[in-house]
Amino acid sequence: MVLVRPQQFQSHFAKHVFPSRDVSVIHVIKASSFMSANPHRVCAAMNDIESTTEEGFDQAFNLNVKGPYFLIQKAVMYIPPGGRVILVSSGVLHQSEVAPRYLLYAFSKGSIEQMTRILAKDLGPKGITVNAIAPGPTATEMLFQGKTQELIDTIAGFSPLLRLGKPEEIAALAAFLAVPTSS
Repeated sequence: MVLVRPQQFQSHFAKHVFPSRDVSVIHVIKASSFMSANPHRVCAAMNDIESTTEEGFDQAFNLNVKGPYFLIQKAVMYIPPGGRVILVSSGVLHQSEVAPRYLLYAFSKGSIEQMTRILAKDLGPKGITVNAIAPGPTATEMLFQGKTQELIDTIAGFSPLLRLGKPEEIAALAAFLAVPTSS
């Protein structure tokens, strides 16, 4: 499995990651499209339409759409039949109630869901399975950064379980999707 970390996740990274490593055993690419810990990027994707700059728009789409797209484009020639592509979307797309200022974030993550559907049809005949994980609010350092306990409790309330998810729950789902019996 190749795990691409957020700080590496730029479209130009895809041009260099595969030729520079032994890829003969790649079976799974987990294209993680999490927002960077850089607070400016987080803010850019969480602005309302009036305050979104073109630079902020580009940052969100470069990270959440362009990066995964070109990473998969470069990786697909190395993924054998039975291989897996696992993308990360967001549970915010499936909530019945959305918080304000999520337009750009949800818009870019919605692109990941469409990419997943189309890639599943395009790569399926080659024996490659494509899935997306859409976690809800998850207890990570980034989620807690700069937030009051009241805000964290509000965010946890968006989940049907009324709690924050755990990173290990997402990892368990990715592990399930990565094994041959999950097809």
